[in-house]
Amino acid sequence: IPPVPSLRRIFYRSPLHRPALGAHAAYWKARYQLSSPASDDQRPRTFAVGLFRTGTHSLTKMVAPHMKAAHEPHRFLFIQQWRRFSQGDLTPEEWERFLRARDRVLGLSLESSGFLCGEVPRLVRLFSDARFILTIREPVSWARSLLREIVVNRRRLGCHYYEPLFRAWFGSDGFGKGDEDLKRRNLFPFSGMMKYWSSSQQAVIESVPPNQLLVLPTDEVSSRLADIESFIGLPAGSIDPAGSHTHRSNWDWDPLEDVSGTYLNECIAEYASPFLEQFDRFTPGRRKTGFRNRGIAG
Repeated sequence: IPPVPSLRRIFYRSPLHRPALGAHAAYWKARYQLSSPASDDQRPRTFAVGLFRTGTHSLTKMVAPHMKAAHEPHRFLFIQQWRRFSQGDLTPEEWERFLRARDRVLGLSLESSGFLCGEVPRLVRLFSDARFILTIREPVSWARSLLREIVVNRRRLGCHYYEPLFRAWFGSDGFGKGDEDLKRRNLFPFSGMMKYWSSSQQAVIESVPPNQLLVLPTDEVSSRLADIESFIGLPAGSIDPAGSHTHRSNWDWDPLEDVSGTYLNECIAEYASPFLEQFDRFTPGRRKTGFRNRGIAG
């Protein structure tokens, strides 16, 4: 019998994969539509809204033994409906009804998802008492990790079905002169990634009341367990630090190795530096430079 990863790869490459995802999405969409608002729903909500590859998976693993938590739940349905909304097939009111119904059916105390980072202004309006955790990874490290995961999934599974979102967020036709290698690999322009890295996280900081926001650098998640416990209302010492390094990539290949360091620096200086100044304000205990070398490539 083939090992589980091989079976998963065979299934993902099979003609049954997309229909299975579609059937799962259709089932949960019907459940959402049949759900009724609960007038007595007083559960505390925390949304971990860091971008993909910033530690949201690890955060979920750490708190899941103590509360109902999930990482990127019903992801295919979310992508499906988000695309309809972004293309104008859903009105803002219909999209918000979907988000409310989704929250009711999931019934989570903590949801962590890179999908939600761009939705935070709307989530603040819909759930005014919710708390938000923003995990932030230095820009070059984040881009390198995300591009690596995209390539790995393409090789292993034949696809990465998050890519329609990535194309909308990062652009797929705004390649600069320094992006030749990324374009050749059918990836995304580094400048577009830096624009999204900055603008989406800036929107979180501007939208969430300061007393409802915890900003965590990815490399400090495991050393700030007490802050996490206090913020989400867990007893001190309840989080096991062993879960703080899940979902690490085993691939060392660097998708940015053939991109000029000068070009990376220029993009960071133009698009990411303004947000890095904001980051310094929200992490006063960190070195004034924020991330090591401000994430700028050597």
